[in-house]
Amino acid sequence: MTEPLLSALLAGLDVGLPAADPPVRRVVLDSRQVQPGDLYVGLAGATHHGASFAAAAAEAGAVALLTDASGAALAGDAGLPIAVAADPRHATAIASARCFGHPARSMLSFGVTGTNGKSTTVLMLAAALAATGRHVGSIGTLGFLIDGEELPITRTTITTPESPDLQAILATMAEMGADTMAMEVSSHALVLQRVAGIQFDVVCFTNGRATDFHQTMEHYFAAKARLFTRDYAKRAVISGDDEADAGCSTMPTSWGCRPSASVSTRATTTGSRRGRGWVRASGSRWFIRVAS
Repeated sequence: MTEPLLSALLAGLDVGLPAADPPVRRVVLDSRQVQPGDLYVGLAGATHHGASFAAAAAEAGAVALLTDASGAALAGDAGLPIAVAADPRHATAIASARCFGHPARSMLSFGVTGTNGKSTTVLMLAAALAATGRHVGSIGTLGFLIDGEELPITRTTITTPESPDLQAILATMAEMGADTMAMEVSSHALVLQRVAGIQFDVVCFTNGRATDFHQTMEHYFAAKARLFTRDYAKRAVISGDDEADAGCSTMPTSWGCRPSASVSTRATTTGSRRGRGWVRASGSRWFIRVAS
């Protein structure tokens, strides 16, 4: 496959491009993993800016640097063509998806988010889909699997990998014959733009609790809401169990049993109470008796 040019990976994004336009082999966030032909991404970190390691990336064979304005100032002496992005994380995710040919588009895709139950839901979803004869790749806390077998990938397992790793994993799954993928999508991943560039066929919200990362429910739901837009999803399934029992009085109307216009994709809501489940879709509601 012909390696894409830097300008093609970043086309249409809010990025200032350098005069040089080299072909790019991979998109890499860790300067220690750079190989000849790679686009090195220097992001601001908690203690260091990744652009501080641009010289090391250049020595390892990087062909260009993608960073923000602060990173460009730090990397001026590295000798690399520098692309300066207003939102480098978003640019990284889009460039990664383009570099691998948008592998998620070749698969039926499911994204699961929520505080609890993501791993269990992905596991059950993968098993159900496999039972229909589909070849399923799964990504999340339990690891990277295809048809239930662990993939030979050495990357550290986190709930949702950084976008270059995620796109590489999806490409590997597609090459191994996966026609379906189910993955956990954490709120951290949404805030950090790790799944930008993927439009899931179906996304699911399990339940919600504020965490240290978000501190408030408002911030938490604002992060989750990104997944339930047309940029990220074609359809949605939303569990209303947590706040449905309280009449949805404490959950924003975008969630639970009263999805609002801010959920801009087609949504189905589900829940259970006192031994019976319910499903709401297209303005109708059905009740299901749960057998004891």
